[in-house]
Amino acid sequence: MGGTRAVWLVMAAAMAGLLFYTDFDLLPAPYELVLESDDGPPVSGTGTAFSIGDGVWMTARHVVDACDTIVLLDGRAAAGLAEGAVHHPTADVSLLFSDLSAEPLPLATGQDAPARHSTAYLFGFPRGAPRGFAAALVEARDLDREDPREKAFPVLVWAEQPRPPGFVDYGGLSGGPVIAPNGTVVGVSVGSDVILGRVLAAAPSVLRDMIDTAGLAGALMPSGPSTALAETLEAATPAEMETALRKQGRIRQIYCHVG
Repeated sequence: MGGTRAVWLVMAAAMAGLLFYTDFDLLPAPYELVLESDDGPPVSGTGTAFSIGDGVWMTARHVVDACDTIVLLDGRAAAGLAEGAVHHPTADVSLLFSDLSAEPLPLATGQDAPARHSTAYLFGFPRGAPRGFAAALVEARDLDREDPREKAFPVLVWAEQPRPPGFVDYGGLSGGPVIAPNGTVVGVSVGSDVILGRVLAAAPSVLRDMIDTAGLAGALMPSGPSTALAETLEAATPAEMETALRKQGRIRQIYCHVG
């Protein structure tokens, strides 16, 4: 009995340590993540885009793939039009080409994946309002597609920190950048799980694949850590950083007009 009691004491101590050190908000979801297909007729809507080169903007494919006109906004006014678009063949990422330019955000390399529980900063226009917030990486996994003809693609799953007190509608954040503390873009927001408060972002490898798909020379797209961005992220709150990026025109709300 003494030996059994010792085992139970060890197990109890281990469980207490698990409860103390584990952040259950950052545990991976036990179910399969699926990107649902929109079977209804195309409708006008908004999303987010960010500059990655001279007149080149990155966004989520589902935001722009059914648009007749894509407008890059400055507040509520039109600042420029997308004159063309290239879509990733499998992932939910697109590039827009416009005569409107802004200082680009550097992309991470395809191998530069963040570590689990690391911090990044998400920016965009959820519910049409500008917003920036910190998030922690929950896991890396494949995002399946509801349409069996569409292939899964790698995503990073982020949890907003601190966790919001209730459900958060991230609609409109799609297409926005996920920026690591070193100033590189490590993802593009493509979806969310409002129940768990998760944001799904295309992985760095997808972003580099998008550059190759569009036939753009990697040398023309800035990549690697940005000292200036890293210093700003360290000194500013996510909200202040969002304001700075928006005023610089490096992130913009986009309007997709259908019809």
